[in-house]
Amino acid sequence: MTRCRLHRLTPLRRSVAWSTIAAMLLPSTTGCSRRFWRLQAERDVYSATVEKLNDPRWKLPRIDRTPDPRSRFFDAYDPDHEPLPPDDPAAHRYMHCMDGRRGYKSWHKLGRSFSVENPQWLEPFGIRLEGQAACDPSVAHSALRIENATLPDTLELSYIHSREYQTVIEDLYLRSLDLTFDRFQFGVRYLGLTNNEPATNFFFNLLPKRRDEAELGTTRFGMSRLLPGGGTWLVELANDTLWLFGSDGPTSTASTLSYRLVQPLMLGAGRKVVLEELTQGERNVLYSARSLARFRQTFFTDTTSAYLDILQQQQTAGNERGNIERLNEQIEIRQALDSRRPEQIVEELDALPDGVVVPEPLRDKLTFDEADQELVWRGDMSPQQEALLLSLSDDLDFQRAAEVLVQRMRTEVVSLQLLQLVTRRNRSLNNLVAALREVQDRQDILKLGLGLPPNIGLTVNNAMLSQFELIDPEVIMLETSIRNFVDEYADVNEDNPDYGRLQDVVAGLAGLAARLREQALASVENDFGPMDRLLDASADAFSASPPGIRAFDTSEERDRVASDVGIDRRLFKTSEDDLEYVDVHMRVLQTLTEFADAGSALDVLANHGDGAVTPADLPEEWDARFRQKADLDDDGRISREELLRAVLVVAGELREEMLSLIQGLQVVQIGLRVDTIALNPFNLTGEAEAPTIEQAVQIGLERRVDLMNERALVMDARRRVEVAANALEAALDVVIDGDISTRTQADGNRRPFDLRGDRSEFRVGLEFKTPADMIDERNAYTAALVDYQRARRDYMAFEDFVKQDIRNRWRRVTTLRQQVEFDRQSIRSAALQYDNAAVSVLDPVQVQAGANAGRGSGLNLLNALNSILVAQNSLVRNWFSYERNRLNFFSDMGMMEIDELGLWQDEYYQSPDNRQDAER
Repeated sequence: MTRCRLHRLTPLRRSVAWSTIAAMLLPSTTGCSRRFWRLQAERDVYSATVEKLNDPRWKLPRIDRTPDPRSRFFDAYDPDHEPLPPDDPAAHRYMHCMDGRRGYKSWHKLGRSFSVENPQWLEPFGIRLEGQAACDPSVAHSALRIENATLPDTLELSYIHSREYQTVIEDLYLRSLDLTFDRFQFGVRYLGLTNNEPATNFFFNLLPKRRDEAELGTTRFGMSRLLPGGGTWLVELANDTLWLFGSDGPTSTASTLSYRLVQPLMLGAGRKVVLEELTQGERNVLYSARSLARFRQTFFTDTTSAYLDILQQQQTAGNERGNIERLNEQIEIRQALDSRRPEQIVEELDALPDGVVVPEPLRDKLTFDEADQELVWRGDMSPQQEALLLSLSDDLDFQRAAEVLVQRMRTEVVSLQLLQLVTRRNRSLNNLVAALREVQDRQDILKLGLGLPPNIGLTVNNAMLSQFELIDPEVIMLETSIRNFVDEYADVNEDNPDYGRLQDVVAGLAGLAARLREQALASVENDFGPMDRLLDASADAFSASPPGIRAFDTSEERDRVASDVGIDRRLFKTSEDDLEYVDVHMRVLQTLTEFADAGSALDVLANHGDGAVTPADLPEEWDARFRQKADLDDDGRISREELLRAVLVVAGELREEMLSLIQGLQVVQIGLRVDTIALNPFNLTGEAEAPTIEQAVQIGLERRVDLMNERALVMDARRRVEVAANALEAALDVVIDGDISTRTQADGNRRPFDLRGDRSEFRVGLEFKTPADMIDERNAYTAALVDYQRARRDYMAFEDFVKQDIRNRWRRVTTLRQQVEFDRQSIRSAALQYDNAAVSVLDPVQVQAGANAGRGSGLNLLNALNSILVAQNSLVRNWFSYERNRLNFFSDMGMMEIDELGLWQDEYYQSPDNRQDAER
């Protein structure tokens, strides 16, 4: 066996041999690491990107393509040695066997991950995955609950988990990556004359009947560089070494240094052509940086709009609930009124049968009116009385009349008003179910926009809805308590009231009256404060109001509010007087029920010494009212039972007056609160007034970064025309090239190297190519002309769309401000309409037939209820539409500057509460 005997070479030959081998191995050992190339690319990319972030209009807080470690799509594995992801079982088998051929058997030596998504992304929410859940985190999604998320919380989640945001960042990264190659084109490149990279080859030849030989074939190492003017210089060193094996096998080495300089004069010449790709690459990175800045604006707008959509739908559902509660109240009232039995029921009867005598148990109930020929029944009918009535006579006419009386007593009265109310309630229940479903749908839309799975639990903070709470919850609870107090009242026997139960009724009613003053009256009185301050502040001149404070757009608007508040104050003063009237009579009731028993009360009231009570003995404040409630005996005195019954009746009246009073206070409170609902201003920072429509358009033309990109694309198209035109020219290049060759030969006699300088060459000349077949180039040039004209039209269209968007938003914002003002007035009117049409809750025991006559028809009540719901929904819809359009208005103008936390630098969204939540 023969082998290369390097130890027989001279030191010089050995040095040449090792140098040749090193040159051969160098390309395969330098920069072969994946990590090396990746980190080198990232350094160049981020350096190229930062250069473009030189304007505050497209300042970017993050350009790193590595996601937040908390992100759902964060990859914790080494990117250069990524394990295999989970695969589809049916498709996976084709990695190991395809068309009967065995696949790569060591795929799984790369490792295996158990989840496509980051299995640790749930840990910040307190959910740790173990066992099977760690292999499939999706099973734990439904366990995740994000409760009461504020807008800053939502934006933070979106910047962590949004796939769209990550994609736009990666787009910027890829454009910068392309730019690094465009820049590299003009650096020194390790490419030879034929654009080949450094290379070598080695062969061991076994030759029959000849000595074996080893050949280190063409070992090539070259460098080249493209010059901005189109010229190119190239230098290449090529080396061949041959070893012949034997006791004195000679070695021969041939080296050639070649060089070439080419300078185009026509085709491919000039900086406008040669630098085009680099120019476009630099501009593309700028475009992507501005696109990312624009995306952050629209991303904030879209996320906030989705957040507001949920709140709007929640408030709509809340309005529907309130409407259902009001309908239920009216249904209860109507049912109570319908359940009343008339004082008497009559049925035609020609004559009372012979021999029929009304027995004693029916004597106060049954009579026959001979004049009108009617059988009359008064009051209720017990089962025993019913049986006795039907047994009075077998006469067919009498039996028919008696059965009609019984049937009417048995039949439950259902009025048209009740049916209408029930129908409207059922419709509202359907609307509520649909509204709640819409809330859930909008929550899912928000989750997907945040990059979160839709089956997680997510609720949003509804603090923004507090301004739509037009009635204090304590006032609503108090109204319910007063309304439900009828149950306490109904427990007392009106014919023979128990003094102890009467004391409980009066004490409970007195407590409600105290709450009426301490809670309801005080709550409404407090609501006058903000409105008074607002009117005082705007008395002389209008100015931009801070967030959360209403601003008036015109003096007429302020005058209208001032007039309404004046009416509210008069209504409030009337309510105060009414409450004082209630308090006076309440004190009388308390005086009458403060004794140990009814007898003691009578003894105190009687001042004749005979224990008898006359109307003159009653408190002066109550005399006129009492005369209508108590029946006097023949001597003009009041019996114990009549006195207690009168106290009970007056207590019921006071409850009704308190109920009417609190409803009136609610009307006042609704008016005050609806007029303090604030619309966030859409004036520019530092400006007292909103911009005009033309000012807004001009700002948009100057500030929209995507419009800047569109304008720059026109220039890109124009440059491509010049590049395409250059391709139509003939190729005329100045070429300078040459070779310097050496040949070294050594044998067993160790002859010296022979430098063959006479092999060197030098050439200079011109290369010319006649453009005979230029159809492709001609077509490309003509297409470039068309593309340029299209780019011009596209820019003009985009500019017009920008103008249109701004103008539309300006008009919508302005119109919605006016519509909100109309909604305020509509709610005020609807509240008054309902207060006038609503029927008070009256106890059927104490209400005589027709007591509520004249309080308004069922149609008026339904119209009033519908007016309240429509006005409330319209206010909510227009308010949230205004805020969404305000967001889009500033976004369309390009005036929406987003801070590092993702919040718009608007006074409202930068309020201390929002900033504190976001920084937390």
